[in-house]
Amino acid sequence: WAEGGIGWHRAHGAPFFEWTARRPEKHREFDSAMASLALTQAMSILGDWSPPFENATVCDIAGGRGLFLAFILQHWPGLSGILLDQNWTAEAARAHLEAKKVWDRVEVIAGSIFEPLAAELRACDVFVLKMILHDWSDAQSVTILRNILHVARRGARLDIVDIAIRADDPPIWSRGGILQDIFMLAVHGGRERTFSEFRALLRDAGVRSEARLTPLRGVHALVQAEL
Repeated sequence: WAEGGIGWHRAHGAPFFEWTARRPEKHREFDSAMASLALTQAMSILGDWSPPFENATVCDIAGGRGLFLAFILQHWPGLSGILLDQNWTAEAARAHLEAKKVWDRVEVIAGSIFEPLAAELRACDVFVLKMILHDWSDAQSVTILRNILHVARRGARLDIVDIAIRADDPPIWSRGGILQDIFMLAVHGGRERTFSEFRALLRDAGVRSEARLTPLRGVHALVQAEL
């Protein structure tokens, strides 16, 4: 990093997500690895998360094949969902959502989090960013948040699920957060953040409401703000 650039990019000639997108086998391996984490993450999150009302529309931004969204919709049968991700991932989402018997309540939209979001996302009551912002730099994260803010209806809720490093973390979580921070820096140019740093991102993106932090079970935390 001291020589400039992101470690993965320097070693492989392309950013991680571009590199895997060009290699379908590697993309499938990465997708499977993320899927293996989905169950434990969902269990830690859903114990402390709830929708704003029983028939809300929950939008999973960069939600992959929709594993987390499917867990939410199975847990709350009155909810509907929108899944946003890149073309190649959005195409694979339908099979998973059909297998989980929630396809009739989901709309899948192909798109990039770094470009203006589709107008259909104005229907979202909750925007979920699960383990997304830690992949990206502060400037990139602000772009993602601004794109959500521009399409969101007033009063919609933003739910960021990520690692929030705290001074009072148990040593094993603290060490894990530091190692994860180094990993995200080396591979993506991203980082893990404290709650204060999440608040700064929201402020820089133009979110005016006060963010609130809810520690979840395990290493994750929920950062929420009204849009």
